Amino acid sequence: MSLLDGLLAGNAGDLGRILGEHQRLCEAKGDYGEAELARRRLDRMKQQARAKELEALALQQQSEAHNLQRGMHQQVHDSVSDDSKFGRDGLDNMIRQLKTQLAERQSMELQQFASRVVAEKYSVKWPPQVLDMMWRADCLGKQGRYKEAREMQRKVEEAKAAEENRRRQAEAAQMSRRKRNFEERQRSEAAALDMRIQGLLAECSREQQRNQAVLQKRWQNASQNLHFAHAVSVRNVAGGPIQK
Repeated sequence: MSLLDGLLAGNAGDLGRILGEHQRLCEAKGDYGEAELARRRLDRMKQQARAKELEALALQQQSEAHNLQRGMHQQVHDSVSDDSKFGRDGLDNMIRQLKTQLAERQSMELQQFASRVVAEKYSVKWPPQVLDMMWRADCLGKQGRYKEAREMQRKVEEAKAAEENRRRQAEAAQMSRRKRNFEERQRSEAAALDMRIQGLLAECSREQQRNQAVLQKRWQNASQNLHFAHAVSVRNVAGGPIQK
């Protein structure tokens, strides 16, 4: 057994210090062969220690990178959840409220429109020729010319019936136009609301995309910073330039 083996067997707890002292003693005594052997063992021990340190550092850095990625994924998930809870859900509630308000208002307006139609009373305004015939029938009756008066009354009734029929047709046409205008206005209001809702949904989607882009950029910066810090740590342990 050499002196070096004896020293290593006697105190295995501080091999580096023992090998260093042994190397210096051998150099002092001129035993360069033993000194070279001690230096080789010391270098091999340092390499093994450095390899173990690098292995532990790699595991630590892998864990840090995993934690960073998991944290960023969680942040993205929380951001999406927050957008859904406070953004999209709130927008959906507002959309439902807008639709409900429009439906209630249009239903009320429809009832009011129908009530006005029923309540409208058109006063009969006979044309001059009918009024003249009515006056002539009255005069004939007062003159005792009853046969002629009855004939004139018959003509008056026919004229009134014809006028009533014309008036009903005119009223029906007017009511049809008013109904079409009313329904068209309500359809236009519903279409305008749909366009507004589409705009709100599009803006909500763009806002979510902007938030995702900000988080993605933040994650890229954090990942680059962590990579650089890991490269510095490896360089400090193993030596050499930083791998970017």
